[in-house]
Amino acid sequence: MLVKRIDSDSKGHVDSNLLPENNSDFQLFVHEQPENSYVSIVRVEMLDRILDGFHGLGLNVAGVSAGPFSIGILSSLLEPEGRCLVGNWALEFNNHEIIEVKTLPEEEISNYDFEGECISSLLIGAYSLAVKYASGILGSEAVNENLNTGFAYRRLSFITVAFVFVLLFLSLFVNFLLFDKYSKDYELVTSDYLRSETLITELRSSEEELLKRKQIITRAGLEGNSQFAWYADRIASLMPSKIVLSRLAFQPAERRMQPGREVIFTRSSSILEGETTDILKVHEWIGYLKKEPWIVDVEIVSYNRAEDVKTGTFSLEIVFDER
Repeated sequence: MLVKRIDSDSKGHVDSNLLPENNSDFQLFVHEQPENSYVSIVRVEMLDRILDGFHGLGLNVAGVSAGPFSIGILSSLLEPEGRCLVGNWALEFNNHEIIEVKTLPEEEISNYDFEGECISSLLIGAYSLAVKYASGILGSEAVNENLNTGFAYRRLSFITVAFVFVLLFLSLFVNFLLFDKYSKDYELVTSDYLRSETLITELRSSEEELLKRKQIITRAGLEGNSQFAWYADRIASLMPSKIVLSRLAFQPAERRMQPGREVIFTRSSSILEGETTDILKVHEWIGYLKKEPWIVDVEIVSYNRAEDVKTGTFSLEIVFDER
């Protein structure tokens, strides 16, 4: 690394003609000050090796400076006058400006005091560079561009990863909402299906029961329009007041119905059962019934009355014409 003094104007600006242009082999670090400025020259290859070493350790380089001139930012704090050590260099200050730079032939160490903190001259350069970074002065343009590019890349990577995570979270959230909705819809459909299946089963059972009843009615000859309601009304209208009916059955079964046995009905017949306190009223009623044109015959099947009871029970059979 070379350190060279170059001329500058009263404002510290260096004539660009004094600096090499478009030289990709060297990196320049300029320390501008009134009248006399300094430039540190370092090979880009060496600088890249140093930076790669830090990157290989997983460290991010925030700023780079070559030579001892990074201490310039601390001149107002240190107020150096005369000889000042920075690393392996000895700097001569006059009115807070560097007027001479020499390489130390042997290692010398001095300490600087900052608010009670002791900083070695070997570390003062790195400390100054940290102050530069905190002040927003990050060194050369090439390093700044590299840092800005790295920062932009990391920021872009962070935004991309954050966007992917947000998108993934939204996808999972939407998927949860859709799954919850479809799950509830599925439960409703399943419930409706089970309910419908139960209704279908009951309907089929009812249809089978209805078919059995139809078969029974068909075998009993009870299909078509029936006059039984009119017959029942006529029988009741002719019944005397002292008779109380307990049973009225048209086309009764010939025998008691039992599971597995065929039911046989007596066609054109009706059974009447009831109670009366006067058996003569039953005979009177039979006379009325025989006068009906649709009745073929009426006879008393049974009559029972205990000696100590006034009311007797009777049973009549009426044979009628269904035509």
